[in-house]
Amino acid sequence: MNYNNQSFEYEVLHSIPFIHDRKRGQIIIKSKLTNDIILYTMGSDFVVEKFVKEIYLSDIRKICTETATTGFRTLLVTMKVIKEEDFLKWNKLCELNESDTKLNASEKKKKFYDLISELENNLDFLCITGIENQLQLDVENTIRNIIADRIKLWILTGDKLETTISIGVKIGLISTNRGNQPQRVYIIKEQTTKPHFLEKLYDYYTNHSKNILLLDGASLDIALNYTKDTFFQITKHSPGVLCCNCSPEQKFLLVKYMKEYSNKVCLVIGNNKNDVDMLREASVSVGLHSSESRHASAAADYSITKFNQLNKLIFGFGKMSYINVAKLVNICIYFSFLHLNSLVSRLIY
Repeated sequence: MNYNNQSFEYEVLHSIPFIHDRKRGQIIIKSKLTNDIILYTMGSDFVVEKFVKEIYLSDIRKICTETATTGFRTLLVTMKVIKEEDFLKWNKLCELNESDTKLNASEKKKKFYDLISELENNLDFLCITGIENQLQLDVENTIRNIIADRIKLWILTGDKLETTISIGVKIGLISTNRGNQPQRVYIIKEQTTKPHFLEKLYDYYTNHSKNILLLDGASLDIALNYTKDTFFQITKHSPGVLCCNCSPEQKFLLVKYMKEYSNKVCLVIGNNKNDVDMLREASVSVGLHSSESRHASAAADYSITKFNQLNKLIFGFGKMSYINVAKLVNICIYFSFLHLNSLVSRLIY
């Protein structure tokens, strides 16, 4: 790489790609100029901050909250200089793991991630990146049409809570007052025990059932694993539900249980690889095709390029399909009667 007309060379020792389950990715490089071995980590701030030196935490949380509140997706970038002897010991363990014939590929990968975790401590804070959530044209009107047609709307996202609220405001699902604070939203977050979660859920049902319900990933785990019956009985009366910090597995389970407990047709819209499982589980699925990812559109029943095309798909083609199926049923019944008449006539004759 070049910086200030100077050339710097680095050797890549290990590269660990970003995966959703870990919510972070890493690269280990060695400087040919100084021989320093450096671990760089980039990932979701609420995950990576657990491994950062405590002196940075207050600044990280303040910046991330401010950035996410304005609608940006935040990623935390950190670094750590590793002693050569420590790296050589660690690398030896990685080589032994790779050559272990008793383990299959998935077990080796899991053990490798465990080894990586051993290096993730006392990380130094480098920077925070913010990626703006830009909505496509006419998204707000499309959402408004869906709600006006009495379709229950759930939004499942891997974004953090503040970013999810910002998205809810942008699409018109959550209103704002003069102080620009969200209204009509009831938040259940960081609930890790069944009694505490149920207490919040009953409070929502008793006093705030006309508000939008927002849950984080930890609370959603309790809902899906321990209180499915109560959770879906209460949320079916909610005007809308937002779920943040969702994993692909949680999205899949939500769709699966929603079909089971509501006994309704479940339409799912997804736009990336993390949505594939829930798209396949849905009654009807729509994939939003983009240049970054084609996984969703390949896995879905229907593929669209713009979100506002849902208007035509649901309220145009959907309505016509419903009418045509009704006509086909009438025709089938009519010909069944004709056939039955013919059989009866022959028997009498």
